[in-house]
Amino acid sequence: MESSSHNQSGFARDPWGAIKVHRRASPEFWQRLDVNPFRELKVSNESNLIPGLPLSVSLDRILSARRRSGPDTALIGGPTEPYPVEEKQHRITRIILEVLAKHSYPVLLITGSALVLRDIDLLREINEISSTTVAMSIPTLSSSALKRVQPRSLKLTERLSALERICRSGVQTGMVVWPHLPGVNDSPKSIKSMFKTAHEIGLDFLLVPFADGSFYRRWQQTAEKPVASRLKLTRSLVESSLESRIRLRPKRYIPKDNRGENYWVAGRLADEAYRLRLLGRPFRAHLTAACTINSLKRDIRTLLKCGGMSALPSLPLPSVPDVERLLQGVWADEFDVRA
Repeated sequence: MESSSHNQSGFARDPWGAIKVHRRASPEFWQRLDVNPFRELKVSNESNLIPGLPLSVSLDRILSARRRSGPDTALIGGPTEPYPVEEKQHRITRIILEVLAKHSYPVLLITGSALVLRDIDLLREINEISSTTVAMSIPTLSSSALKRVQPRSLKLTERLSALERICRSGVQTGMVVWPHLPGVNDSPKSIKSMFKTAHEIGLDFLLVPFADGSFYRRWQQTAEKPVASRLKLTRSLVESSLESRIRLRPKRYIPKDNRGENYWVAGRLADEAYRLRLLGRPFRAHLTAACTINSLKRDIRTLLKCGGMSALPSLPLPSVPDVERLLQGVWADEFDVRA
């Protein structure tokens, strides 16, 4: 890709700025690609829609020019809704999914719309050849509160029904508690009820982005105000996750190649970093170790055979015991939480 297609932030870009290619995978969701097809959309002004076909051609060129590097994932949604009302007519998000399916590219899709069910065939297709993860935003389980804050959005029953259908399709499915509603969805009681509902549906994970900004800056930047009693809330998150055995983050896609174990170890370390952060403990060593191991060019076992842990001098010392436990298979259960 030509250097002119990169901005100063280290991204490759399409002409509309709707596609960003990270030089390194972000431990947020381990994504290398951010796609926001409705980034330029303004309400009731179709002239601001990014044209779907040229955007898909641009994405196809970007993916064709790039050499896949490990478990790349495309994140669709988050800052913008990939299924606004205009999508039903223009099918821009579906066109994007078709390109990703062509390249067998893993997808993590975040939405608050049941229109995602229209594309369940494509999501299944991608999941069969790589990986698909879908997260539905549900800010509260209170129908009256949801109607007040999002009067034009799906009813609570419709969102839960959509989640159940996606979950039955076989793709990794989760819930995103967003937006932040101070005094409504940021109490331990509210969080526990969310986990209970997620468990009843059979979801794989539950995200609460406003609980911590170190991992989820894309949401934290628009939070209404800091969360009160953050530590009480975040500890409740960890406890509820353990009780329900529902993850706090989506499970990472691991490709079958010679560095697959690197990616698995890096993913587990990032998950542990997030847990430590929620508990108010030092976490940066584990996060740094995750990024370091994720970017290794050789498999970690080969490196360690050559020189032990001294072969990885940039590995922070506090993370070394957990790296050893993971490689020895001692810490096999992701819900095996150490003191």
